[in-house]
Amino acid sequence: MKPITLIKTTLFVLCTATFAHGENPEYASSRLTIPAVDAEGKPGFFQDVVIEATDNDLWRLVEAYEGVAIDVIEQVELIKTDSFPVQIFLKMSGTFRNGCGAVDQISHQLKDNQFTIKAYYKLDKNPGLTVCTQAMVPFTYTFALPIYGLKAGQYQYTLNDSFSGSFELAADNSL
Repeated sequence: MKPITLIKTTLFVLCTATFAHGENPEYASSRLTIPAVDAEGKPGFFQDVVIEATDNDLWRLVEAYEGVAIDVIEQVELIKTDSFPVQIFLKMSGTFRNGCGAVDQISHQLKDNQFTIKAYYKLDKNPGLTVCTQAMVPFTYTFALPIYGLKAGQYQYTLNDSFSGSFELAADNSL
């Protein structure tokens, strides 16, 4: 990879990182690990990104995984608290095709008043080495939307391009 391309890639990774589940990037032993990085229109698409410093003051991409959006979600429910500041949760449920299915990264992008949300399967970094039951496994997973500090107004959301809805904040959502 050319040095200019490597620098551009590194800057892209650092400037567009989103931290799912409140995880922070970690720097240790000249390696920077970033839990999730957005691609255009795909929040959190690149996962477990690791870059390391090289001898010539550059960064080298060591590993990165493409997230796989959960495709077995059957229902999404919006839960809005009555407390102030308001909290919004999305509760998704469905059935995994086998015993290895698990929810991992939940990432989002907010543009104007539209949340684009992606829920990803837990990564299998060693495919073929894991033994899974063939039983269908129902799941329910609830996560919070980061709405603290948002202005009053109507907001929309889309989850994995398949489920959408809206909610309203009657007042600015901050103390």
